[in-house]
Amino acid sequence: MRAFFFSRHLRERMLLVLFTAGVAAVVVTSATRKGIEFYRTDQRVNSELALQRAVLAQRPLIEARAQAAAERFDASRTFDSLRLASEVDAMTRSAGIQNFATADARTDSGQQFALHTLQLTIRNADYAALVRLYQEVMKHGPYIGIDQLTIAANTGNPGLLNANMQLSSVEIIRP
Repeated sequence: MRAFFFSRHLRERMLLVLFTAGVAAVVVTSATRKGIEFYRTDQRVNSELALQRAVLAQRPLIEARAQAAAERFDASRTFDSLRLASEVDAMTRSAGIQNFATADARTDSGQQFALHTLQLTIRNADYAALVRLYQEVMKHGPYIGIDQLTIAANTGNPGLLNANMQLSSVEIIRP
């Protein structure tokens, strides 16, 4: 290999050196990127594992708190998806909001609880009506709660508001 290299003209030797240096730079850069990506992934996984260990170490306390909360919860006052939709409809109407729409409730079921979420879209409502709706929802807490709320001014009439909110309710599943 050495004889081949030195038998070339100076210009060819320079090109071979530059080509070899370029290939080496690409390999080193790629290896460095993969090393950094591996390090970041390792750090993220280690932090997630530390968090999981901390939560698992608190398991008895978490279970005791969950049991105490479940004992205070009145199963007859929880809402299934249909009851949630009808209650949100009634609350919205009693708050004086006329222009609204709800999407079908989504349900995530577990062994003891079912979480029902409902998307409510309100158009052209005044601020006072939205406050009344908020107060109505708070009267039903902790059985109905607001998970997400977005309010924006109506572009056609800045005195009116458009709102999107995600409401949720927990239902105790009876065996």
